[in-house]
Amino acid sequence: MENDKNLFPTDSLPDYLNQVIGHFKEVFEYDINAQALSSVVNCASLIDSRTTSNFKGKVQRPIFWSCIIQETGTAKSNLLASHTEFLMEKSLGSTEANTIYIADESTYEALLKYSENNIRGILMTIDELPTWIKGMDNYSSNGNKSRMMSLWNPKPVQLLRKGEPPVPIKHHKVNLLAYTQPTKIAELFKSDDIKDGFANRFLFAEQYDTGFRFENDKKLEHRYASLLNVPYNRIWNVKPTEFIFDKEAIKCFSEWYNRQGVIYTGYKSIIDYLPKLSTYGIRLAVVLHLMEFSELTTKEPKKEISSETINRVCKLLEFFIEQYKRMLDNRYQNYEQQVLDEQRPEFIKCYRTLSEEKSYQAKDLQKIFVDTDVVSRRQLYNLLKTALFRKEGKRYEKTVPNE
Repeated sequence: MENDKNLFPTDSLPDYLNQVIGHFKEVFEYDINAQALSSVVNCASLIDSRTTSNFKGKVQRPIFWSCIIQETGTAKSNLLASHTEFLMEKSLGSTEANTIYIADESTYEALLKYSENNIRGILMTIDELPTWIKGMDNYSSNGNKSRMMSLWNPKPVQLLRKGEPPVPIKHHKVNLLAYTQPTKIAELFKSDDIKDGFANRFLFAEQYDTGFRFENDKKLEHRYASLLNVPYNRIWNVKPTEFIFDKEAIKCFSEWYNRQGVIYTGYKSIIDYLPKLSTYGIRLAVVLHLMEFSELTTKEPKKEISSETINRVCKLLEFFIEQYKRMLDNRYQNYEQQVLDEQRPEFIKCYRTLSEEKSYQAKDLQKIFVDTDVVSRRQLYNLLKTALFRKEGKRYEKTVPNE
């Protein structure tokens, strides 16, 4: 279980979070992956929005868009509430006008309005991500998806009000903590969302334990419920700072990123995802750095991020690569016909000639598709990994029947 690449590597998180996650799992059967990603995004939302992480001049703020993939009946609303309770209390206790730190519904314009004098940013908790995306343009004729995508970047934006001069929002930080179901992935992320980078802006975590959630007689212990308050307050009170990768951290992160480029050569979906994941690595660095500080007794965190922290960051990034693959698998496996429709006409025509009752060796498929110049050998290799083919041993079967 410890080496399971589909299980969130919680050993990269502070001990206090591991204790809470373990206790919630034991008492409420909250999923580990969902809890861990929720904790990371919540901690990012506690950090002052003027705080940055600097890797070789690439400066990032802790902006996180996350999507947790799990079935209904998994207590996601309660899980969300449990891991964002501290932030919710801060939001409810805020005395500043037009300032909220957590919300479950908002338009693009409202997010900017409430970001104007907000030094924490806003955490959007979204119970059903597909519903939110569908309703994104309900209040605007200009198309909000592209504008929402701009909020993923740390660049300043402008709040436009009719009859008023533009208001610059220099330090916006809109984080998303969203949920969806495996069968809704294809509906959630269309082909254009993959191509234009919308889907690539998300970190994914799929439910790890899909078994039945049995009730038990265990009760929540108050010491676990309050265990987060002290470290979260320490993170909350850190002054705005630009944290910088030290020399060894730069080397460590650069080597890891370059290694992934070699590992995934030919796997276009992952190669396209890696640049955004690199950005998340820079953002994760400051979150883990401040998580580590929250366990210490020092008054202020070090300004340099160490290679030890970056090793933990890279471990998380490798988990998110695997989760991105699983997201694509969910998208394909539930909508084989849609995947076929996305291919070039010559491939579809050739695919239709395959027998529905016969299995093929890879060399047979190469003769059919590659030797006839329908696709290249590399393209066929990638297509064999999609939902268009089912692998049984060393043989392949087509999955989409002829019409």
